[in-house]
Amino acid sequence: MSTAMEAVGFFMCIVGFLITGSSLANDYWKISTVSGSVIISQRQFENLWHACAENSAGIAECRDFESMLSLPTHVQACRALMIIALLFCLGCMIVSLLGLKCIKIGSTADETKAKVAMAGGILSILGGLCCIIACAWYAFQVVQDFNNPLYGGVKFELGTGLYLGWGGGSLCILGGGLLCSSCKRASPGGKKGSYPGKVYTATARSDPESTKAYNLCSTGPSEQLVSISTIMSPKNIIFKKTCKDKSVGVFMGKRDFVDRGDSVDPVDGVVLVDPEALAGRKVFVTLCCTFRYGRDDMDVMGMAFRRELYLSTRQVYPPLQDREKGVHTKVQAKLLRKLGNNAYPFFFEFPDNLPCSVALQPAPNDVGKQCAVEFEIKAFSAESQDAKVRKRSMVKLMLRKVQYAPDSQGVPPSVETTKDFVMSDKPLHVKVTLDKELYYHGETINVHVSITNNSNKNIKNIVLSVDQVATVVLYSNDSYVKCVDFEDSG
Repeated sequence: MSTAMEAVGFFMCIVGFLITGSSLANDYWKISTVSGSVIISQRQFENLWHACAENSAGIAECRDFESMLSLPTHVQACRALMIIALLFCLGCMIVSLLGLKCIKIGSTADETKAKVAMAGGILSILGGLCCIIACAWYAFQVVQDFNNPLYGGVKFELGTGLYLGWGGGSLCILGGGLLCSSCKRASPGGKKGSYPGKVYTATARSDPESTKAYNLCSTGPSEQLVSISTIMSPKNIIFKKTCKDKSVGVFMGKRDFVDRGDSVDPVDGVVLVDPEALAGRKVFVTLCCTFRYGRDDMDVMGMAFRRELYLSTRQVYPPLQDREKGVHTKVQAKLLRKLGNNAYPFFFEFPDNLPCSVALQPAPNDVGKQCAVEFEIKAFSAESQDAKVRKRSMVKLMLRKVQYAPDSQGVPPSVETTKDFVMSDKPLHVKVTLDKELYYHGETINVHVSITNNSNKNIKNIVLSVDQVATVVLYSNDSYVKCVDFEDSG
């Protein structure tokens, strides 16, 4: 279920609560009938709390019901039902507020929020049912007395308060139904907001003869990890992309840039322009780093769940400096010679402390863009840098800033623990050691377990699990844990 439907359901619950409250306070639950009367000198009306009489001059006098126990049974029951309905609706607003996906309050787990939102929806439905039952019971009594030929008192008709109650109760039920539909997120088949997959960082491994890159490659709706071991030659691979109106095209020799800790590969490329298609517009190139921490369907009410961590823009046409001075790499020089005089170079350097490309791998049923740190090069033509950019005049190329991982290994991690038992004099000692500190994707993790059992307890089985912990820090520390592998000796 989309965030917009949840927001609409929550808004309907609030409106239903307000209308239900106004119905309870309304004076006109039943109004004396004017059927068969020629001259009307006095009008009577009642609600659950008092009875009133109004003369022809518009002056009304009301008398509160002094004894609750002396009231008819249906009035006492309707009082209780209306108060219970308001309490249910109030509880729904408080609980549902914690379960909305667009509200960062309470638990951040999508499955937990779905269950909380469903609980709020159930409260809203119960409140709406109580309100509708109370109004229907009161209306039934009014209609029964009106149609009873033996009834000797004043006959009444249905008043405004009853219609308000029916409307408020219906809104509460509809809003609660929309909130309850969020239970699809809590079910295994419809889970769209949790992050059950693994977290991968693009990592480049040093090798004197070749460049071995471990890449996260897309193969369809979900993402799968594959390893590529190849000699990447800038002579043979050129990435090209042109906008729809053919005014701007981008040429780059590579799209993976390695962060070695003390330095980062610069971003360089060439922009090919068509002066006739530009029609006097300028051409700009932008390097952008974006942190996306929500899906596309969560962008509601003017809130975008992404943040630009870095943005740098350069004007490449008309050039602000001599074209030859803007050449920094051999790839740029070769592209300029091949593309001609309408090609112009661009060059960016990554700032310090900028994160590498990393993504939360989505589940098979997830849709939309994944939560990730993304880099892109955007070239566009416009009258100025701040002018509105047409989509036909813009082209984007996704980049990756990959992490350099040296071959040198540190000390293999090791941990020990001792467990004491109540009915045993001696403890149980366990020591776990890995064969190395750093592992690449696809490598086997060898775990050495040493157990010294001096207690009188028997060891039935040994359980090993590899858990991956990802901490996403923005407004708060959100931690996601995924069991990558599991081994049970029993």
